[in-house]
Amino acid sequence: MTGDERPYSYVSRAQVSLLIGDTLEQDLRVQQVVDALQHTYEPFFLIPDLARRRGCERDWRELLGDRVICMEDPTDTVDVAAGLVGLCEGAVPDLDALARHLDRQGVDRQGRGRVIRALTPFAATLGRDGVPPPRLEDEHLPTNDANSGHRRPR
Repeated sequence: MTGDERPYSYVSRAQVSLLIGDTLEQDLRVQQVVDALQHTYEPFFLIPDLARRRGCERDWRELLGDRVICMEDPTDTVDVAAGLVGLCEGAVPDLDALARHLDRQGVDRQGRGRVIRALTPFAATLGRDGVPPPRLEDEHLPTNDANSGHRRPR
């Protein structure tokens, strides 16, 4: 480990031996473990509330990107997790359908809002946030090739 790395950027071979029983030749970079995990699974990290979000979101986003789901209330965990499965498996076509499903399940308006807000960034990566993609192919786009006349100070 070099001096500029965080102490938790490695998985300790001693901890792996103690907790799992496997023997590693050396400590593993956490990024290596996450990369291997993503070959077989759909990993997510759920942050249960906004207070904890401030303390850990950046580090987890470095590892998992949009697969970090920030919730407003830990009581939404089951609905958020089920929504993720539905979105990934295609059982839920978009967030509007998920909101209707949650309504039928008796989730109140505030709870539905929290779940949808938590899932919107990830759903957008799948194109399932309910927002139609822009139709650029039929529109004339300006080229802005003309000189703006702006001059930089020397």
